[in-house]
Amino acid sequence: MAEDEKRLRSVKNLLEWSVEQQGDECRKDLKPISKDDARWLNEALRHYTGADDVTVMKQCLQVLKTTDSGVSSTETELGEKRLEASQDALDLIAEKVDLIDNARDFITIGGLPIILAILQTDAHSLQWRAAEVLSVLVQNNPFCQSQVFASGGLDILVNVGHSSQDDLVKTKALYAISSLTRGFPDALKAFLCERGIGVMVTAIKSKSEKLKTKAIFLLKNIAEEHSEAKGTLCSYGFVQELTELLRHADSAGHLGEHIAGALLSLATDCPQGLSQCKHPGLALKETLEERLRLRRGDDEEYREEIEYCTELLRLCSTA
Repeated sequence: MAEDEKRLRSVKNLLEWSVEQQGDECRKDLKPISKDDARWLNEALRHYTGADDVTVMKQCLQVLKTTDSGVSSTETELGEKRLEASQDALDLIAEKVDLIDNARDFITIGGLPIILAILQTDAHSLQWRAAEVLSVLVQNNPFCQSQVFASGGLDILVNVGHSSQDDLVKTKALYAISSLTRGFPDALKAFLCERGIGVMVTAIKSKSEKLKTKAIFLLKNIAEEHSEAKGTLCSYGFVQELTELLRHADSAGHLGEHIAGALLSLATDCPQGLSQCKHPGLALKETLEERLRLRRGDDEEYREEIEYCTELLRLCSTA
């Protein structure tokens, strides 16, 4: 039901935008569209006008072009109708590029420069959607990863992570960075510079739990998949920062699990990381013991956190 309503809103807004371009004579006859009519219209577009996925993506890009989304555009400047049409177009593109063939086609039809331009606007609701499109576009897709990287996508995402004042935008940008760097050494190497790591440092220190969690996930994934990067990560003080977070992590929820998992990744097969974890002044051993006492009796719900803390405590207790 929610998906039908979302599609209905997308169709309605895109139709309103199209009619708006025709002038007052056409717009005065605009009437609300029912859910059944929206479904029929979608099927008609697909089966009778040849509106396959590539055609739909081209139509969405045309909407985005017409919004004149320059780097200085704000949501107020775009206006309500154009903003909603652009939001719906981005939502639809994100849905389409989930298929690998569509993702490649999206690059071929010139969609990438438009998405990168929108990512640099000041319209937050468009920024985070553009970042989401990128994250879906490059996920497990080496061709699209290389295209986004060659087009400066990583630098743009890092800049957004540093400069945006919106936590959702920064969270989606980190997600896109994670998808872009996974399994793509060139992008990861470029990310592991001061500005790239600085995005994770800032995110981990933020008050947003979602942003914090996304940064910790990214850190953990890098440490697990690229052991050679652990020393670099440790040199930026992540062991100390994560230990402090674990010490004050709320007993409710699973943030403690993610923190303990990231710490374990940094300490495993990394002398520098393990040495930092063992440092008496850090008191990580005492923090882990307290965390395990806190989780006593909750073995099933917090099984992974207990396993991470137990193994990390074992490592910290070795001579």
